[in-house]
Amino acid sequence: VRVAEHVITILDVRDSDIQICVMPLFHLSGQMDIGVALLTGTPVILEALYSASNFFARVRETGATIVAGVFTAAELLLHQPVSADDRNHPIRAWLAIPMPAVSQEKFTARFGIPVVGEMYACTEAMPVATFNLSDHRDHSTSGRVLPDIDVLVADDFDNPVPVGEVGEILLRPKKPGAMFSGYWNDAGRTLEGWRN
Repeated sequence: VRVAEHVITILDVRDSDIQICVMPLFHLSGQMDIGVALLTGTPVILEALYSASNFFARVRETGATIVAGVFTAAELLLHQPVSADDRNHPIRAWLAIPMPAVSQEKFTARFGIPVVGEMYACTEAMPVATFNLSDHRDHSTSGRVLPDIDVLVADDFDNPVPVGEVGEILLRPKKPGAMFSGYWNDAGRTLEGWRN
C-alpha cells in the first residue's frame, strides 16, 4: 500500500489514467501497479509478455497513459528502429528505475515521454528516496528522502559519517508500514537487521 501511495504521487496519477503493467506480478513493480489500480480505481492492463517491438501498438490499442517499473523496458524501446509512430501514443509519464540520465534524455527526446528514473530503494523499504514527475530533478542523485523514512549514512559503529565519506546506509521507519516488518520465519535475522 505504501509503495502504491508513493507511485500515485510520483506519477501524479489521475482518474483518467490507464496503466500498462509490463512487469511480472511476482516482482514488486508488478505488485505496485496492482496497488495503484486498487487505491485509485484506475484500470491496469496486465501484459502477459513484454514486447518492445509491439509495445506502442499495445499502448495505442489499450489507451494506456502511464507505465511504472524497472528501466529495462524503457531502455529496450530505445534499441528499436526509429519510427514515424515514436510519438504516436497516449503515454504521459513513465517511472523507469533506475534509468541513467543520458537514457532519460534520449527517451524523452525521442518518445516525448517524461521519465522519473531516480530512486533509491531496497527490498525492505521501497521507495526510500525519489522525485515526483513535477519536480526539478537532479539526475546525479537518487532523489529526496521520503517523509516517512529516516536515512543515515553511518560507520561500523552506527555513527554518522561526514558528507562525502563512505558508510553504510541505515534506514528507520517514521511510521508503521514504511518498512517491512521482518524476515519471513527468521526472527534472528530480523533482530540483527533491525539493531539500533
